[in-house]
Amino acid sequence: DCINLYDKTQCSFYGHEPMVRHAIDTCKKRRLFNAVNKPKSLWFCRNDFVHKNRIIIPFYEDNDIIFYQSRKLEQNKKDTKPKYLSKIGADKTVFNFDKVQNELDYIFVFEGPIDSLFLDNAIALAGADANLKIQPQQCTMIFDNEPRNKEIVSRMIKAVDKKFNLVVFPESLKYKDINDMVVAGLTADEITTLIHSST
Repeated sequence: DCINLYDKTQCSFYGHEPMVRHAIDTCKKRRLFNAVNKPKSLWFCRNDFVHKNRIIIPFYEDNDIIFYQSRKLEQNKKDTKPKYLSKIGADKTVFNFDKVQNELDYIFVFEGPIDSLFLDNAIALAGADANLKIQPQQCTMIFDNEPRNKEIVSRMIKAVDKKFNLVVFPESLKYKDINDMVVAGLTADEITTLIHSST
């Protein structure tokens, strides 16, 4: 039982429920409703054994939802599952791949869907293998700004080995990821400039 968070009528009807209210507030706080690359819908799961009280991010191909991931809500202490969960038993796929503009000479590649919402020509692997049908030199891999995280450093090395362009943010940057930059007030143009200068 999910509600579409873009639908004001549904949000109004279920808005008295604390977790629905929390989901709406989180989307507003994280600027998800105004993202330039947002999906055609964004859902909140009210009742499900696996995805209950999580935001559901649909993956579209044309107008069909072909996959989804759920995202844990911040500060939901009862949710001890991983931050992202995928549709059970489904083939993993790339988020927003259908929105790629081939005329641009770059594609920003993120691991998770949330950061990819805020920039044009941005996709997310979302657990899928980086075996894309595009040239590696056209792709710029962008990981969270956590230089002391061994797992992220390992993934960065693998990206370079596969000939992907790689963003290494300056040490002075205080934001953990693109979403944090957006919340802090940076524009898409400012973030894009930062990415190009850090590649």
